Amino acid sequence: MMIGLTVAVQMPAVQTKLVHYITTQLKNKLKTNVKIESINIRFFKKVEIFGMYIEDLQKDTLLYAPKLTANISIFSIQKQKLIISSVELDHARIGLKNLKETNASNFKFIIDAFAGNDTSTSKSPWEIKLEAVKLVENTFSFVDQRYTEKTRCIDFENIFLTHLNVEANDFQFYKDSTFINIANISLHEKSGFNVDHMGAQALFADTVMRFRNLEIKTPYSDIKGHYRMEFKSMDDFDDFISKVNMRAEFKESTVSSNDIQYFSSELFGLDKTITISGVARGTVNQLKLKKLKLSLGNTTRFEGNVVMSGLPDIENTYFDIIVDDFISNKTDIESIPAYPFPEKTKIKLPDNFALLGECRIKGKFTGFISDFVAYADVSTALGFISSDINLKTTTTPEVYSGNINTRNFDIGKFTNSSPAIGKISINAKVKGQGFRFDNLLTQVNGAVSDFEFNGYNYQNITVNGEVAKKCLKELWA
Repeated sequence: MMIGLTVAVQMPAVQTKLVHYITTQLKNKLKTNVKIESINIRFFKKVEIFGMYIEDLQKDTLLYAPKLTANISIFSIQKQKLIISSVELDHARIGLKNLKETNASNFKFIIDAFAGNDTSTSKSPWEIKLEAVKLVENTFSFVDQRYTEKTRCIDFENIFLTHLNVEANDFQFYKDSTFINIANISLHEKSGFNVDHMGAQALFADTVMRFRNLEIKTPYSDIKGHYRMEFKSMDDFDDFISKVNMRAEFKESTVSSNDIQYFSSELFGLDKTITISGVARGTVNQLKLKKLKLSLGNTTRFEGNVVMSGLPDIENTYFDIIVDDFISNKTDIESIPAYPFPEKTKIKLPDNFALLGECRIKGKFTGFISDFVAYADVSTALGFISSDINLKTTTTPEVYSGNINTRNFDIGKFTNSSPAIGKISINAKVKGQGFRFDNLLTQVNGAVSDFEFNGYNYQNITVNGEVAKKCLKELWA
């Protein structure tokens, strides 16, 4: 009998009647339009469905699949066991949405239709296992009709993915979570964001998403590590910046603002790439970075810990930075665009900062990007500086105050006043403005252990007064 059934199911006439029966049953069950062009059944081995179309209750396309293939490795009625070795969906269109009136998903009616009312436990359930899924060149959309705001970034209320390719296996389903090995995902999102490859061992639960051994490659970035998101509900993704807690452990990775900009619009126009490793914790607007190592440009390197409060508004973000080691120079710093980045202006430092060469800094910085306090030891091409100083760059010229200690620092070169003025070693309190000779106006109170002036080395001088261009001119006039 089983052999006869197997042969009969593979006959074209039988399969045509089977298509008609299945579509009729689905239409009646779902109360919507369902079409299937044809099926090909190789009993116990493979099922192919061609031209499958399902509408939602609003008469929009929920699913159109030119070809759906299921390969079966085990099918046992006696053991009530079905193992599907793979499901492949080719060039399908999937359209999901949350309805404005009810906030329910447009596929909820399918879940409800097949949920059933049989709560008895007398029947032994079938063991059903899915081993692998493959999506080839699919299109996926999701629209939450409650929201109409527009953004240049990825709009999580209005996602449209094309060229969606997925290879996943080792599915494990539990009551409150799902484990999946993601071998590959590639896609294009309508915002312009592209993923060439993504792989991970993934966990999806009601309040957690976890990606171990994560790999993401885009045209601009190459990221490796582990990533975890914690949230109270999926609604928290509506306010991702402040409500979704992240933990990321990055191995040495390349990250480009050309990708991050699709998650934070303030970064459009930055066009910078960094190499990064370290651990990140917190929300975007309350972010802690530990054991951070990053590099930018030809020279700039950083090692240390960073706490940031206020992102993505960089101008109003408060920084608490412990610098274990930082190396940079004027060329690298001035290659960074000034905020707002789309205006295509660059950070501009005073010309004489080039004389410092490669600066090596250790210390602590607290404050805002344009108003901060620096506790730092700085080694430069002109000498050594130790500071506990507040610097404000919002004015022209710059304004500063605090304590400064130098050892053999060539202040003459730095202020363009050599050869009359040479190196200085000083421990003093300073308050003033400007770093160039033509705008220098500084109140200095302290002790000078060595000072080169007009070819002489002066030692053990007490300084108590104002240093300005006019005063210095009188000294060597």
